[in-house]
Amino acid sequence: MYSFHFTCLDVGIANLELKRDAMGNTFRKPTMRVVSYNVKRWSNLDAVVETLAKLEPNVLCLNECCAVSSPDALERVAEACGLTHTHFFGHVNSGRYGNAILTREPSTCNCRAITYVELWSLARDPLAVAP
Repeated sequence: MYSFHFTCLDVGIANLELKRDAMGNTFRKPTMRVVSYNVKRWSNLDAVVETLAKLEPNVLCLNECCAVSSPDALERVAEACGLTHTHFFGHVNSGRYGNAILTREPSTCNCRAITYVELWSLARDPLAVAP
């Protein structure tokens, strides 16, 4: 049996634009859903894609993305979830293994590796390492 361990946050957003549905009614979507998941090198990719799509995330953070074992996995997840912007940070295996952030709205992402020394500094002083 395959188990899923997700972190799912629904964050209230103060100034969301009004949206219109198919009938022309206006509404505000009061939350933004942020989901974090370790994809474990895309083991059981079909189940992962299906489950992530049901969660309807606005922001999706993925760990252990392997471009070697499943080169089209991020595209499949993005399409299934309706996420139009993908940021991949390959920091291992010549850039083919790493983390990804996918978003529904346009986004920018400044990804970089943090060294163990920087992590130790952060533990002592959260402002010690500049972004």
